[in-house]
Amino acid sequence: MHPAPFTPITSGDVDQQRWKPVFEREWSLNYVHQLESSAKKELMIWPYHTLIGTPGHAISPALYEAIAFHAAARQSQPMFLHKGSIPKTEHYSLLEPEVKVPDHPQGNLNTSFLEMLAGYDLIYVAGQAKSHCVLETVTSVMRYYHDQPAQIAKWRVLVDCMSSVTHPEIDFDALATETLTGYARQGLRLVRSTDPIE
Repeated sequence: MHPAPFTPITSGDVDQQRWKPVFEREWSLNYVHQLESSAKKELMIWPYHTLIGTPGHAISPALYEAIAFHAAARQSQPMFLHKGSIPKTEHYSLLEPEVKVPDHPQGNLNTSFLEMLAGYDLIYVAGQAKSHCVLETVTSVMRYYHDQPAQIAKWRVLVDCMSSVTHPEIDFDALATETLTGYARQGLRLVRSTDPIE
């Protein structure tokens, strides 16, 4: 029997054989432990989503139109980053996988992208899902710039341009809000799309 979507799988579950890996048994057993120790997360079984070639993976037409208009008006080439191409790790953050894969081009923190963004005056963040991908991307930023308050002060999270994963037993939104509020105390700005740019 395969686990249903939104089933958390702990290292204890695997060690006690409540859940057994179907493929690559040794790697799978080790991965669950690595995920808990390095990323501080349990393995979550997600419903299929944002699969390459599906509408969930594409940029919505209205947003893409705005990007194209901005690129033409500002004579600026948009940059698109992809994530989730490493089958052997979760990849919530846009900037790094949950478990490092040193021999993969996307297997570590994308410091070159962060350094490129460091040259901008303001960086706005929005997207799905607040509780996972957006939160982990912001966490990557906060960890990288932990000793550079001037860099952290450039970042704006658009709190009304995202929503959290809903779960019947876990209030992911409250957990994300608590973490983002903590980051705000370190200089990250939580703003709304209607706020003036400053």
